Amino acid sequence: MRLLMADKIIQPVGSDQEKFRIEHSMTSANEAPDIASATVQDTLLALDVNFETGLTSADVGARRKEHGYNEVAEQKGHPVLKFLGKFWGVSAWMLELIMILSAFLRKWSDLAVVGALQSAP
Repeated sequence: MRLLMADKIIQPVGSDQEKFRIEHSMTSANEAPDIASATVQDTLLALDVNFETGLTSADVGARRKEHGYNEVAEQKGHPVLKFLGKFWGVSAWMLELIMILSAFLRKWSDLAVVGALQSAP
């Protein structure tokens, strides 16, 4: 069984049909596969990773040094801006309208309850 994919030929190795050997035929070093449609073999080839052994410790160290750790930096906003952000949006506007109406109708207990709901985390 031989599968022809774009510019690579993939052949099963041995009797285990899940292990494949990838032969390069005309792959450019600058080409990167489209992530959405790339196969596992294409991705491993583009990332220069051996399917059987993965990355060595030296490869991991070199890639960490080049790209950094695989983490997303936590973005902390200013607490005042975070608090003011609670007053923006349809539900917040509805609560603010209720607060205005409660004040106009002199329903101070309703105003206090809705005001507490508005500023709750």
